[in-house]
Amino acid sequence: MSVTMNVNRKTLLLVFLSVFIIGNLMSVFAQFYWMMMLSRIVLAASVSMLIGLALSLSVKVVPEYMQARAIGIIMMSISGSLVLGTPIGIYIAELTDWKVIFILISVLSAILMLLLMKYFPKNIQVEHVSMARDWKFILKKEILSVHLFSFLFFVGQGMFFVYLTPYLMDRGHSIAIVGLIYLVFGLAGILGSGIGGYMTDKFGSTNLLVVQSFLYVFLMLMVNFTASSAVLVCINIAIWAMTGWMVNAPTQTYLIQAAPKFSSINQTVSTSSTQFGISLGALLGGICITQTNSYPALIYYGCLILALAFLVTLYIRRLNTK
Repeated sequence: MSVTMNVNRKTLLLVFLSVFIIGNLMSVFAQFYWMMMLSRIVLAASVSMLIGLALSLSVKVVPEYMQARAIGIIMMSISGSLVLGTPIGIYIAELTDWKVIFILISVLSAILMLLLMKYFPKNIQVEHVSMARDWKFILKKEILSVHLFSFLFFVGQGMFFVYLTPYLMDRGHSIAIVGLIYLVFGLAGILGSGIGGYMTDKFGSTNLLVVQSFLYVFLMLMVNFTASSAVLVCINIAIWAMTGWMVNAPTQTYLIQAAPKFSSINQTVSTSSTQFGISLGALLGGICITQTNSYPALIYYGCLILALAFLVTLYIRRLNTK
């Protein structure tokens, strides 16, 4: 993000949306495995930038008192796409061909480009940052502690969630029940994203982070005690998912309010720490299963890391009450 600080934000959005379209078209015309992998790299890079831009620019086009809500809407749309995209994609692939999915995404993205060109503000003011000059401000403990929280939170979550399917099947649930639980998880995530923005505006980002992270540890622990019942585990995971998706709005709002000048960079770093946390969590989860041969152990070890994330939120709140 720091490299593109001097580029017009609208232009930047259109450029990376164009790259996203190119990545999808590369998937359509891929003839070999390496071509498909290259297209996935292009898509991942463009989506990462688009999410960072969406989060940082959403707060520029709304009043200050609605910033958290704007971030909540962005995160709600992301969670909604994750919930609806997979079943819609599977349905389309069964009806026609998997390449049609990428063609449709390209068409929808092109329509979005036209809407952005027509309606998105041209001259949004952004702060100019020099990494060589301003790195000390970016590395402030108030900012680094939030990035550490995001990283630990998603490591702990990833240790369990990545292996949710084998965990549920190990507890005796059918694939139909597992599918239903994922649907409930996704819908609860959409709701949680929206509620997170509202509650951040009402109670403040640091207070919500403390309460939310504590509840998340408790609810994840409870999965081991409700997993034998399809109804109970479905309810448990729904509340757990809703609580987990609430974390995005207070985290991003805090980063904006703590260092408005560096919001774009901080939100990009936050997205990166989240993705790295999920990846490391998946790796640690695999090691845990290999060593213990126990899926329930994933929850206990994951909760230990989540407890560290909770302690970080207490430290964040302490920093902000001085």
